[in-house]
Amino acid sequence: MIEPRQKAFGSKGFQAVLVIEDGKSGPATSLLCKSWQEKYQEPVLVLYDPTKALQALFALKGPNELNIVLDRGAVVRYVERYAEQPDVEAAIIATLPEQPPEE
Repeated sequence: MIEPRQKAFGSKGFQAVLVIEDGKSGPATSLLCKSWQEKYQEPVLVLYDPTKALQALFALKGPNELNIVLDRGAVVRYVERYAEQPDVEAAIIATLPEQPPEE
């Protein structure tokens, strides 16, 4: 569900980010992130976290979908595992400016 969110809210300043922790044969690498972007052609940033620091920050265990919404000041405004689509989108909308950013 990451691509539709980027398309729906990108013009308003939203940036979707996918964080990959593990590849098929071990920790994620920059090469894995690049190949993921090339394969899926989604308009999102793809980062890797082989140390699983993000998972540790939110006290998570296991490779599960986690939705985190940060505001423009990088303050965490929403964290939920397996969240319903409307809940995540409402959290995104709450962080967007009234007017789209100037280009």
